[in-house]
Amino acid sequence: MRSPAQRAPSVTGVEALIGERGRTLTPIAPGDVGQIGVHGEIRRATSHDQIGAGAPVRVAGVNGLTVIVEPVRSNGGDRT
Repeated sequence: MRSPAQRAPSVTGVEALIGERGRTLTPIAPGDVGQIGVHGEIRRATSHDQIGAGAPVRVAGVNGLTVIVEPVRSNGGDRT
């Protein structure tokens, strides 16, 4: 019998970053592209929110090779 991990499709590439947390390296304004650090890599990122440099973020989606991020609240929880 297969375990649930064996039945789940594998996720690789930039899609594997969805849900991961990182930190902004540059400010990100709505509609503009900035940079984040996540998993030891630097990625292009956009957001619907204004996010300052050094802020914790969560990867919410992917658009090509650019990740879409949202800010993480200071209490450690995700934005709702």
